[in-house]
Order: sequence, then C-alpha cells, then structure tokens
Amino acid sequence: MLQWIRAFFSSPPVCPVNDDEREWLDDRFAWLIEEFGIERLRRGVTVLPTKQFFPGHYHATEDEIHHLLVIVARQMDVDPDCLWLSYYQDGARSGTFQSTKGCTAKSKRQATTAFN
Repeated sequence: MLQWIRAFFSSPPVCPVNDDEREWLDDRFAWLIEEFGIERLRRGVTVLPTKQFFPGHYHATEDEIHHLLVIVARQMDVDPDCLWLSYYQDGARSGTFQSTKGCTAKSKRQATTAFN
C-alpha cells in the first residue's frame, strides 16, 4: 500500500487536455483577456449548477428558462434586457424570448461581445 501512495505522489503531473485542446483554451483565454481585461477574469466567479447560484426548483418552463438567462447574464455583467433566447425542441426552434425593455447602446455592445 505504501509503495502505491509513494508512486502516486512521485509521478509527474499529467495535463488532462491534449495539445489541440490546450491551444484552443489558450486562444480563448487570450481573447477573454483582450476583450474584457485580466482584472475581470481575476475577479470572476466560477458559476456552478448549485443552489448557491441557481436557487429554487427547475421544471424547464419558459419562465424558469428566462429566469436562468437573467441569472447567467448578471453573473457575466451583461444586461439581460439586451439578450434574446431561442428555444429548440427536436432540433427545431419552438419559441423565442426577447425582452420588451430593450437596452442601452453600451449594454448592447457588451452583450454582443460576450456572446460572439
């Protein structure tokens, strides 16, 4: 048993992604830093599918899906009124939500940048 523990902790660390995946990740993070700045990444919170970030029950109703959109938009510092959401079922669009409030030009740019 002791030999197994020693071997486990003495082996060199192995990267969990291959070279192509690592390059893609590096490129995406470079884009995020260029677009939003390093400080935004440093102060960002990793949002997990837990009650802490997504309280309540989820039954996939349109109201609940819209509520999730609002939660995620706020976590991204994007005005949820600038976003629209299309619903798909079996590969076909079954509905679209778009806020009736609209958004400011600044918010529209932020939302466009975050999702393109």
